[in-house]
Amino acid sequence: MDFTFVKAYGTDYVGGIRAALAASSFSGNTDGLTVFPGFCDVHVHFREPGFSYKETIRTGSLAAAAGGYTAVCPMPNLNPVPDFREHLDEELAIIRRDAVVGVFPYAAVTVDEKGAVLSDMEHLTDAVAFSDDGHGVQSDAMMREAMVRAKALGKMIVAHCEVSGARWSGI
Repeated sequence: MDFTFVKAYGTDYVGGIRAALAASSFSGNTDGLTVFPGFCDVHVHFREPGFSYKETIRTGSLAAAAGGYTAVCPMPNLNPVPDFREHLDEELAIIRRDAVVGVFPYAAVTVDEKGAVLSDMEHLTDAVAFSDDGHGVQSDAMMREAMVRAKALGKMIVAHCEVSGARWSGI
């Protein structure tokens, strides 16, 4: 079976693939190969805004595209942390400007991912879900309240389920 290799970037994925197929000059035998739909990575660290020296939306999404990923979900370890609407809006503006695959960010469960005060979840519904990535919410009551609020919004909590005090105690 012959198959045309396609590498398409942009927001009009179907149109981009059609255009790439029409313009493609590479074809080859794919016997023994398997074709998959685009993958989704639900735990990435693009670090923008705030830590772009580590990774940016642009470089991370280009790497994702090169690896066959058409969607990614970046964690909220950013500066500012997407814990309020204006913080999430800053990240979303960069995504709209620079992403070459679907980028669906997480918002924080708690303010600054510190576990002391719940984030403004009701105003963060553009996020795919909520996470304090790398930090377990230590209060059972706070986590329960977060889960109730997330459920009411139709969102998930993606948690590091750990007790920080037990982490280094040898338990």
